[in-house]
Formats: sequence, C-alpha cells, structure tokens
Amino acid sequence: MKKVFGILSLALFAGLAATAPSHAHPWTAAQLRGCYSFSATTVDTELPQRNHETVGTLCFDGVGAITHNTAFGHSGETNDNNGTISSTGLGGTYFINNSPGDGMGEFHITTTCPAYAISLNSIDDDSPPLAHGFQFSLVTRTAVGGCPNPLQPFVEGGTAYYQGPGP
Repeated sequence: MKKVFGILSLALFAGLAATAPSHAHPWTAAQLRGCYSFSATTVDTELPQRNHETVGTLCFDGVGAITHNTAFGHSGETNDNNGTISSTGLGGTYFINNSPGDGMGEFHITTTCPAYAISLNSIDDDSPPLAHGFQFSLVTRTAVGGCPNPLQPFVEGGTAYYQGPGP
C-alpha cells in the first residue's frame, strides 16, 4: 500500500511540475505606460510629524521616465500636509528589475526626492502587456543623487490604478 501511495504521489507531483505556470509576461518598464491615478497615506512618529494624504496622477512613458508637462502626459499631486493643502507637478524615473520579486522595481520622484519600491499587478494579455495597477512604498527619503528632503515622512505607501493612455 505504501508503495502504491508513493508511486501515485510521485506521479501527481511530476504532473503538477509539468503544468506549473511559467512567466506569462516579461516584467519590464514597458508594462508601465500611460497614466495611473494614485492615493497615498503617510505615518510619521518623528517630531514635527509630517503626516499627509496625497492623491494624484503618475504618467509613465514605457521606457523609464515619469512624465510631466509633455505630449505624453501630465503627472502631478495634491497633498494635505497636516491641514496645509499644496499641489505640485511630478517628474522622475523608474525601472522594473524583478527584485526582490517578479514585477518589482523602483520609481524616483525628482521634484520631492524620495524613492519608492513598486510592485506591478493586473498585467493583461495585450501585446505588449500592460499593468493595470501597482502598489508602492517609500524606501528612502533621499534621491539617488543625494537630494535630501527632511520634509518627507518615514512611512508612506499607496495604490495606483490605470487611467488610460497618455494624451
């Protein structure tokens, strides 16, 4: 009986391994193209606290740039920083390098300096494939070039949804 169970288990495992899904999409910067609406929230315990709520739009060109005031799209945000309302345009860069997991990378906002980890989701089967959303989380308060931003909170994250192609 043990021998039959072992053979059946081995056959089942081999069958599952043979049908395991492979990566259906090449996770690259090309999956982020067009404009995405986002909402972000912060938590800050350092004094003075810099808690804020943010809504905005990020427009990606599909090759590594977050566009601002271009024919491709207009990125910007409105913040409520402890009751003070402000709006600004956004520009920056991004990459998808599948690290530490599939569909992950970073984006950097040049106007406010922080870097965010990003994880793509809802990739469609179009040609080329397109991400219909992503989650993001603050990973550093300074940009790669050393642009310090002491007004950046310690914890920030959010979700973005596909709006459509750029103009």
